[in-house]
Amino acid sequence: MATKKKETPYLERDISWMYFNRRILQEAARPEVPLLERMTFLGIYSNNLDEFFRVRMASQSRIAECADRAAAGEWEKAHKVLKQIAQLQRSAAILFCMSISCVLRSFAWVLQIRPQRQEPVAADEIVPAPDGHL
Repeated sequence: MATKKKETPYLERDISWMYFNRRILQEAARPEVPLLERMTFLGIYSNNLDEFFRVRMASQSRIAECADRAAAGEWEKAHKVLKQIAQLQRSAAILFCMSISCVLRSFAWVLQIRPQRQEPVAADEIVPAPDGHL
């Protein structure tokens, strides 16, 4: 009797990492998060993604390009993971573009209301942004 290989309930490490980084990006997209924190989340997301593509994607790509027949199982797994990463990254790229354009528009609004001057701004001159944050 042939036994079926048990599927593990865990995600691949690289796929799990993509979901984690997407949660960081979702924090940047939340309008109730203060503007500077949203910029921080976008920076963290961007740095994480850069490192991911330099390290993890390079490893997966090398495995996918391997012609060794002994590593056929790893080759198939790498191709599957690369395909999933590409799908996740496409949707994350849309959210990143929307988030960064919203943050940049907010910064532009803040810069338009503040005249250029050398002296510090007095506390009573601070005007909250339309979303209620300073």
